Amino acid sequence: MRYYLIGLLIVMVIAQWVVPATMIFEQESILTEGATYKFKTAPFDPSDPFRGSYLTLRFAEARHEIDSSLTFKDKDNVFVNLTRDESGFAVIKNISTTRPDDGDYVVAQTGYESPVWDRERDVKTNKKEVAIIFPFNRFYLEESKAKDADRAYQDSNRDSTQVSYAIVKVRKGKSAIEDVILNGESVRKIVARENEKY
Repeated sequence: MRYYLIGLLIVMVIAQWVVPATMIFEQESILTEGATYKFKTAPFDPSDPFRGSYLTLRFAEARHEIDSSLTFKDKDNVFVNLTRDESGFAVIKNISTTRPDDGDYVVAQTGYESPVWDRERDVKTNKKEVAIIFPFNRFYLEESKAKDADRAYQDSNRDSTQVSYAIVKVRKGKSAIEDVILNGESVRKIVARENEKY
């Protein structure tokens, strides 16, 4: 019995090192080998407050039009095929419950659905939109810098003349945020400059 407990303790100690190391390695391989996509950010409800040591990101490309015969439950896992528009920003090509054979994709979740209206005739079409909840909606920073970063992010998204986006790396369905760019400049540099003032 004693040897069994010692063996169990050794396995637990090894697991405490292996699990985080595997996660770090996987994140690094996504950042170094993944395809690069620029996701335009969007303002979000001010009732959703800044939290701790990360920015909560919202994306302009977070809804996709589907045929009304298709139905997704809330928080269904889906494969989101990605492409780029003429400006190089990420566009949802299609969503599916089956893994795509080719192209870049991320595993995400579905949100609420809403009908698509023909505004000219003021009638519902046979299409609907489904919200996409991407797994990369948090950008982590040091807690001492995150509040300044959040302020810069909110200001940038309120100003329609500025272009803000997250640089996201995508590899085999997994994703990681590399940086957040506010009007052509890394949020990290903006925060560093603000900290130099004090």
